[in-house]
Amino acid sequence: MQEEGRRFLMAAFAVVMVQTLAAGQQPQTLGTVKKKYLNQEVVVIGDVSSELALQPVLMDWNPASKSGGRYKADEDSYLPATYRGKTATVIAIQLDDATNLMSIT
Repeated sequence: MQEEGRRFLMAAFAVVMVQTLAAGQQPQTLGTVKKKYLNQEVVVIGDVSSELALQPVLMDWNPASKSGGRYKADEDSYLPATYRGKTATVIAIQLDDATNLMSIT
């Protein structure tokens, strides 16, 4: 996968991780989560929708861009379904501004 393609990967893995962290018995700090997942490879998974765009897309995966040292998802766009099953590298882990939950990019 190309470097710029990796930057598109965001929300689905973040949702899974946030739910896992919230359901876990021991709280994890941002530092421990970064140590465990930053620069690790993940497999892109998720449901495919043909209704959100002209081409099939992965639901819950949005392009993201870096601004001011943080990544922000473009929630009006989705990752093409062709990324499903590919590997990507976690390039950022940050607290979400709105909810104070972790998001993994």
